[in-house]
Amino acid sequence: MVIPDHTAKAFDIDLQEIARLVAEMGGLCEKQVADSIDALAERDLDRAQRTVAADPEIDALQAEIEEKAVLTIARRQPMAVDLREIVGALRVANDLERIGDLSKNIAKRVSEVDGDFWADRYDDINAFERHLTRNGTMILKFFLNISKDEQRKRFLKRLKDPKKHWKFSASDLAERRFWDDYMKAYEDAINATSTKHAPWHIIPADHKWVSRAFVARIITRAVESLDVRYPEVTDEQRAIIEEARKQLEDEKD
Repeated sequence: MVIPDHTAKAFDIDLQEIARLVAEMGGLCEKQVADSIDALAERDLDRAQRTVAADPEIDALQAEIEEKAVLTIARRQPMAVDLREIVGALRVANDLERIGDLSKNIAKRVSEVDGDFWADRYDDINAFERHLTRNGTMILKFFLNISKDEQRKRFLKRLKDPKKHWKFSASDLAERRFWDDYMKAYEDAINATSTKHAPWHIIPADHKWVSRAFVARIITRAVESLDVRYPEVTDEQRAIIEEARKQLEDEKD
């Protein structure tokens, strides 16, 4: 079937418009995520409220993309690659809408975060881990401590190797601005939740072989300390086993 030029051009325009809307939605979501995280880190209520207020704009874009996609399918009846492109745009828009909701929910929590918030969470973690150990579970917690310089080297390595581009996220680079804040948060959390029954092990991880060796050694020692053995068979159990063996051997085929 030959598609008239004006129809093909109109279809291309529709696809371009859908792609533009998805890109616009993606940009808004990226800003929402950054704003919500910054608001949480800095306890910025004004920014948090603006983030929540901006969520309907993302929802409106998703609705516009869905409407445009449905009309394009109805009018142009695309097939194969073209249809997959439209369906793909719908899926991306749906995922972006969820990201927007997540950002909104993060922003809503800003007003709830205070000193008691974290203290209560740490108490909950310690109580849960204490419950586990009382019921026979051994807990080993490892924090792989990578230096800021090593993180930079690994990011650069990913950026220079096309096969590793999928590992890189622009948000990782943005979060490097808050390195000191993250270190302080890690330190507070580890100090508050490192207990006798569930200790943290801080592992230097700039060199992977070193960190793996440390972790393997700690796990090995922990398993050895359990003194795990096969159950011992008593004389009474041996007699029962012997009787069972005789019964089975005496059965007729």
